[in-house]
Amino acid sequence: GMAYTAVGRFKEAEKNHQDIVDIALPINDHDAAGAAYNNLGLAYYFESSQAGQDKASLLEKAEENFRLSLKQHEGRIYIHVGHAIVLSNLARVLEAEGKTNKAKEIYQECFSIAEETNQEILATDARKQITEMPS
Repeated sequence: GMAYTAVGRFKEAEKNHQDIVDIALPINDHDAAGAAYNNLGLAYYFESSQAGQDKASLLEKAEENFRLSLKQHEGRIYIHVGHAIVLSNLARVLEAEGKTNKAKEIYQECFSIAEETNQEILATDARKQITEMPS
């Protein structure tokens, strides 16, 4: 699916990622479902950058899928490393939607988790996004 996204074949990417969600959820494979929702969100996000009138709708779909990805990790006794990545993706969508205050909150959460899980590059990026985002 990510290969389809990379070459701009968004509908094929979306179908591929949705197929994975449809297989993973019934067997309670939360890691696979979470990754597929994240990748589905990325497909919608990247598609939105090439969309005209549909941009807002695609950003909403991206946001929804990133939130669904985060739900796959709720209730875990450990912090999933991928959680910070999904938060970063969600913050980017919120920023693109003009929701800068919410985006800053999500970047801050991303930064905290990235630091706690020793994801230095992601922590640095989140900190940079927080400091450069207009108030």
